[in-house]
Amino acid sequence: MLRVTGHGDCDHCKFPSFLKWFDSNSNVDSLRLSPQWVRDYGEELSINCTLAMPNGLSWLVRVMKIVGGCYFGVGWSDFVHDNQIHNKDFLTFTHVGSGEFHVQRHDFMTGCPFRADYDDLDTSDDYSHSECEAEEEHPSFVVVLSKSDIKGSLVEHIGLDSLQGNIFFMVDEKIWKVKIRVTQGWSRFVRDNKLSEGNHCHFHLVDVTLVHFCISIEREEALSR
Repeated sequence: MLRVTGHGDCDHCKFPSFLKWFDSNSNVDSLRLSPQWVRDYGEELSINCTLAMPNGLSWLVRVMKIVGGCYFGVGWSDFVHDNQIHNKDFLTFTHVGSGEFHVQRHDFMTGCPFRADYDDLDTSDDYSHSECEAEEEHPSFVVVLSKSDIKGSLVEHIGLDSLQGNIFFMVDEKIWKVKIRVTQGWSRFVRDNKLSEGNHCHFHLVDVTLVHFCISIEREEALSR
């Protein structure tokens, strides 16, 4: 957690906002940003954002931009846990610029904000969860590409046979949608990233719900140095 300047007196009057209803069954690990808000104001939104509460504390989160929309992903579960967000809470997100959102939480029964969110907390013992720390909470693995991997699939390495639907690979903020069997879409991923035999692909699972991997690539020429 980080200490930031408190909310302005009229953030919601000056900057674009959106409202979300928190569902404890589907929003613990990720939260979809309002599609209308994204269309109108989120085109240039950074993938690295900050969620700031009225008490001056903030959390680093990563925004995932995929075909199905934009989601708060890595770091979101820490925000939910640390702020004790409850089922059916209403959350207002106001983007004040540079990826910083000011968040207000309201009780669904009374419509009133939680007083605890405005308490000035002592943060001397707090620390910020770095992006790397957040990613390390989820599995990661390395694949040294073979000729069969280049021409075939990665299903034996990833081990997601039982899942249905799509998974997502991200390299340098660009995202590829790949079928679970990692055949459809894989050849395009290989071609776009100019992968070849001997390349080391580091897979980091950053979102369990959406099966979203961040991938870093070490090429043979770099490894030989």
